[in-house]
Amino acid sequence: TINDNMAVTATFTGPRSVKQSVLQDLIALRETVTDKKDGNKLEQAIDHLSKSLEPDLWASETRLDPKHGERVFNEEKDAVVKLLELIKDKKSKVDNAKLQDFISRLLMADRELASVAISDAVGDGKDAKKAAKILIELAKVVLGMGDRAASRGNYVGAIEHYRQAWSLAQMAFFL
Repeated sequence: TINDNMAVTATFTGPRSVKQSVLQDLIALRETVTDKKDGNKLEQAIDHLSKSLEPDLWASETRLDPKHGERVFNEEKDAVVKLLELIKDKKSKVDNAKLQDFISRLLMADRELASVAISDAVGDGKDAKKAAKILIELAKVVLGMGDRAASRGNYVGAIEHYRQAWSLAQMAFFL
């Protein structure tokens, strides 16, 4: 039982925090890697993920800047490509399970960004125009396509679908 004097708090980790956590974990992993080729790939992934976290690309913990937010998805796609190259490299000494975990966490964050954008566009309080409704329905379909791509191991494709869903929601929001 919970005592009446005890406070219960929940910590929400939004997409930005998830990405920052992955970045910190990547940096920590990089510090343990001695192979030059593996280290180079990790450094490239770190660079791309760092660029995706630039403050001017973010409006809040869960929302991207409408004009520049698309760069978050594009930089992250490049980071995931580098992580996938490490996974596919038979000579790499980097733990594939860790790399896969990083990718999964990034996908989860991207999906959340797209979902929040769709929710914002649907619930903006305006009378939605027919075109906006169509864009929202299309965004939901694209979001589902991203989920299917992720489940098939097509992580770069999944991120692209999440970027497209986010972009469609942005267009609908401003109609």
